[in-house]
Amino acid sequence: MEIIIVRHGLSNANVSGQLGTDSSLAPEGLRQAQKLAERLKDEKIDAIYCSPMKRCQQTAEPIAKILDQKPIIDDRLKEVEWGDFDGKSAEEVRVAVEKLPKDYLDTYQYDFHRFNGESYKDVEKRIYDFLSDLSSQTYKRVLVVTHGGPVRMLNYILTGEKIKYQQNGVVIRRKLSKLHLLQ
Repeated sequence: MEIIIVRHGLSNANVSGQLGTDSSLAPEGLRQAQKLAERLKDEKIDAIYCSPMKRCQQTAEPIAKILDQKPIIDDRLKEVEWGDFDGKSAEEVRVAVEKLPKDYLDTYQYDFHRFNGESYKDVEKRIYDFLSDLSSQTYKRVLVVTHGGPVRMLNYILTGEKIKYQQNGVVIRRKLSKLHLLQ
């Protein structure tokens, strides 16, 4: 099975630098979603899976429309839970924990439990469970619309490769053959 992984378009929270808010796409993000739909219009996609958060659903909508599909909402595709940092700026997080949020996600070793959030192990488990369930399907090609943290984890579990921050609207193609777990 081929998995096409898409990070949502630019959101209002991305523009303002806020974490964890369930914000809508910014005008540029809406344009990115339309471009993604045009780019993917000739793909034979069997299913579209999507985070329940607004920015992902708004990214998936034009793609689903052009492919005449309905996205399947899956909570396991939500962004990393930032806990007490939800709604805070990346700079506020950096001041509190000495790294920018994207830099923490790039380490694959983060733990926000002390701030009532998630650790990389929590994210790994839910993404692994999602992929494990997906592997029982007979799809040939699936589109997954999600967030930066899950994009990294999806790629890592599928390939064993640790990638860093990905731009909004990025498209990554991977095969679901064997699943890798973090050590």
